[in-house]
Amino acid sequence: MNPHLIQIGTIGVDSGQALLCDPCYIESEWQDTPFRDIRRYQDKATGRIYQLDLMGDDQDTLPDTNETFGNYQEQLPTGKTPNQHLADGDWEKLEDPDANPLGEFSYGGCCASTLSSGSGQLNYQMGHAGAGVVFNTGYGDGLYPVYARHGEDGRIARVEVAFCEEMDATLAEEAELLSQLKQWAATFRKEVSPLNPDYSGPEECKYRNKPNVGYREYDEAYNIAAEALSELVLNHYPEPQPQATP
Repeated sequence: MNPHLIQIGTIGVDSGQALLCDPCYIESEWQDTPFRDIRRYQDKATGRIYQLDLMGDDQDTLPDTNETFGNYQEQLPTGKTPNQHLADGDWEKLEDPDANPLGEFSYGGCCASTLSSGSGQLNYQMGHAGAGVVFNTGYGDGLYPVYARHGEDGRIARVEVAFCEEMDATLAEEAELLSQLKQWAATFRKEVSPLNPDYSGPEECKYRNKPNVGYREYDEAYNIAAEALSELVLNHYPEPQPQATP
């Protein structure tokens, strides 16, 4: 991990998900496929098919559906709500043969991925991976801060998005801490390191703790301090461990 962290912006979310991709693919690879949300269940005892109709217009109701319901708490003629039927094991979910395909680089494909597993790889139109990655955004819609870690050469090495207040507070605290540490390190190098052009000997060093300590000793002391500082930061903010694949 590199200790150069700053907030670079904010991302707005209205669909409970975010997409990471190269902007040039929006025009060349993006497919205009809407999200198809068909939720149907079959009663194991009677064989009747029930379908969720959120809009109440039966526009997407499939022909073989026996009955629709507007929400999962609606009381049905069976005397139960859909939630109760599902909890009791009365219903089994029917797969939609025309559901949005997983991996399609489209809004429908994004929704299919996040609803099925919380995240997913999106593919190019030729079928191979790389068009983008989609994922759920913590608690859903909102404005989320985006942080970047910069390498020693100033290039962005990692980007992180805080999708919950706890993570936002942690990253903000880390950014502030690392900013202070960076200022301290700059001051340390200026006043201690013999690489400072104004340094003419140990007598002029503000942090001298021993008389007659020469160039190499101070340079070594600086390197040891820098390594200790990096270790401190790594211990306080460890690298995330890879999650086991189920």
